[in-house]
Amino acid sequence: MYTMYITFLFFLMEPARLLGIIGLLLISWGVLEKKERRQDILFVCGGILLFCYSYWLGDAVFMVLQIVFTSASIYELLSMRPSKSFVSNMKRRLHKL
Repeated sequence: MYTMYITFLFFLMEPARLLGIIGLLLISWGVLEKKERRQDILFVCGGILLFCYSYWLGDAVFMVLQIVFTSASIYELLSMRPSKSFVSNMKRRLHKL
């Protein structure tokens, strides 16, 4: 019984496999996230980790998919306008200088 659990833990211990698991968890968290900015950040981080995992696997189709997914998330993140609270906080900080 314990041998099965130990084998499973060693299965998870490969660094590239851990990156894939963490990337999948980050993307899943991003799907559930309500704030769009945080959602895109989670998508970018998860996509990068899944790209590393797909590179380790040597799967070209999975690599291309992750490049497209991560690029779209980066584009959406950069095209967002900063929130009004962010802009007002920056203005206050600049006036204090």
